[in-house]
Amino acid sequence: MAEVGLLIARAYGADEDLVLAGVVLHDIGKLQELAYEGGAGSYTRDGNLVGHIALGLMMVREAANGISGFPVELRSQLEHLVASHHGTREYGSPVEPKTIEAFILAAVDELDAKLNQVRRAIKEDPSDDEFTSWNKRLGRVLYKGPSGGR
Repeated sequence: MAEVGLLIARAYGADEDLVLAGVVLHDIGKLQELAYEGGAGSYTRDGNLVGHIALGLMMVREAANGISGFPVELRSQLEHLVASHHGTREYGSPVEPKTIEAFILAAVDELDAKLNQVRRAIKEDPSDDEFTSWNKRLGRVLYKGPSGGR
């Protein structure tokens, strides 16, 4: 995500440092949302009740407020990146992107998630056919190549 985010930031004249900070911080709330005890992932109480976006906002604000003289404008920009990284309210963002950097982060996050789904679906498809079976989540079959992706 960092590489793609920086490429897009450069191409569109966006603040590369903000985009990179957004890539690093956008899911930081998952550190408190999820618990990995005994090898299995589960949601914490705060994860279930508050969610990773709100937890991330609190973490970013607490960290910024703990740094003497931290610029309020920069704190707001960082919080906006965390708050808007799902792109739309429909997908869970409390606010939608309102800066170039936030649009870039949301797009890169969505692309990363989608491509990981595609790769997983191709890898896990049991057939040797050129195409996967219908993937309900992606709403399509996927091309694996002439040798069935093997």
